[in-house]
Amino acid sequence: GVSSILASKSLERNGGGKLISVDNDDKYCKITRNRICLENLSDIANIITSELIMQNINGQNYMWYEMSFIEGINQKIDLLIIDGPPRITNKYARYPAIPLLKDFFSEDIIILVDDGKRKDDMKSVNKWIDESNCFQSEFVNTEKGAFILRNNY
Repeated sequence: GVSSILASKSLERNGGGKLISVDNDDKYCKITRNRICLENLSDIANIITSELIMQNINGQNYMWYEMSFIEGINQKIDLLIIDGPPRITNKYARYPAIPLLKDFFSEDIIILVDDGKRKDDMKSVNKWIDESNCFQSEFVNTEKGAFILRNNY
């Protein structure tokens, strides 16, 4: 919820943009929605509960978010923060984000990946780079680590 509040506040200060935050935990989403409301950010942020379902990517199965939230996206994604689903969901739980959302990316997409010190997330980042052949990455040595991915174009 903290990253959703910070991103929404940033959008508010910059005078534009929308935030769509997706989580599989409805209790957590309700807490974040309430906080968004208290901060008067409801016109900027949409907090969506989406169940985890089986997604097949290149012959591999992953539990990832049910994708109907995509219907609410009416512009290209400029910033993607990957901070879910939880690691206990399955190995490489965050990997599906880029293969499933890449058609919605702007040319200037910036992707932030939280928990970059975890081996699964490091391997997912390397796999995205290898598969796309268009991302450069930067590691930020925070408490849990983070990656910043940018297009090479």
